[in-house]
Amino acid sequence: VLLLADDLAFTCEELDRAFDVWSKDPDRMVGFYTYDFVPNGSSASFGLGEISRGKGRYSVVSDRAAFVHRSYLTSISAKAATDAASEWSTKRANESVARCDSYSLSLAVSSVSSKAPSAVAAEPLELRSASPSSSNDSSVSSSSAECLLGISSALGMHVLPSEERVYVGTN
Repeated sequence: VLLLADDLAFTCEELDRAFDVWSKDPDRMVGFYTYDFVPNGSSASFGLGEISRGKGRYSVVSDRAAFVHRSYLTSISAKAATDAASEWSTKRANESVARCDSYSLSLAVSSVSSKAPSAVAAEPLELRSASPSSSNDSSVSSSSAECLLGISSALGMHVLPSEERVYVGTN
């Protein structure tokens, strides 16, 4: 299944490359917006992966633009991750914090597959300006890290699989 936010546009070549990567390993989620999330006891470090650099460590991808096997969309892990993200977002509805529900599916897929997602380099066209809840915001708050920590705890994940490699499609 291709998950694509309605405010993003990719070239056919970028989508074909991502689909090719996913079809070779359908257990992994394949995405374009990467993030590094490292649970560390009661706190967590969380940083945005720079897609333009084309390399670096990452452990989750956003579902704003990703390929994922349809069986993950209805899995118990995906439901647990979505419920944890929704609960976290509801508790903090009055605060101006970034929501982390767009990362929950990536955590759920990794909890089942024990594999980090794959990343594909791309330069998407954003059709409208980023909203406060958009997952490519360069100032990710500690609240997002708390949310991801809650989701990973709900999934029983104390260590996330991560990759340190060049993004597929970079020179």
